[in-house]
Amino acid sequence: CFGQAGASCACDACGSQTPVRNTTEVLLPDAALGVAAEDLVRGERYYFGVSAVNPADESDQLTAASCVITAADPPANLSASISGNLSVRLTWDSPLDEGFGANNPQCASQGVVTYIIMVSVSPEFTPLLEIDGTNYPQQPDGSNSYVVSGLIRNQLYYFAVRAENPAGSSLPSDPVALAALTVPSAPANVQTRVTGSGRASVTFGVPPDADLSGANSELSVTGY
Repeated sequence: CFGQAGASCACDACGSQTPVRNTTEVLLPDAALGVAAEDLVRGERYYFGVSAVNPADESDQLTAASCVITAADPPANLSASISGNLSVRLTWDSPLDEGFGANNPQCASQGVVTYIIMVSVSPEFTPLLEIDGTNYPQQPDGSNSYVVSGLIRNQLYYFAVRAENPAGSSLPSDPVALAALTVPSAPANVQTRVTGSGRASVTFGVPPDADLSGANSELSVTGY
């Protein structure tokens, strides 16, 4: 039998499906080792109990509790930034709704479990690229950032993130795009000369790959 929070789950109406104090009881044949409870209310915590019945009597009841949830909203505010040589750091905010509605602390333990990172060279995310040995790298809830490494210089990449809870995966976040960069080459033709007592000047040429922008023209050597 099953019922909402605070409801009795005593199986005193076994064999029927008549609600008893917000509960429902269902008699199953002995070969049935499970039953689907349908038309439950999203965000509500339900208590489930199972007992065995034979002509002698009914056994004690084992119980469990679970919230009814749906897939979460997509992660919010995804951003991408350069995080070193051929690496991009992704950061995002948790979904506004993790699948059980807002302000529902009794179901918080069944919220987002992990985030799934999506990386592609196509804005349609087909195909997904293999990162860290998988097409679906994951980050646990509470760690709202991920560094994607091993990328190709000046290749424009598209990134998105899904949130996953026990009910399934959310839709993807709004995508972002960024090209990976390498460390620039050393400046060319470095020369020094004395310009006075205790003074010297240093001149040098721009590295041959000073503009590492690729598809992101605003990214270039920022200083020497």
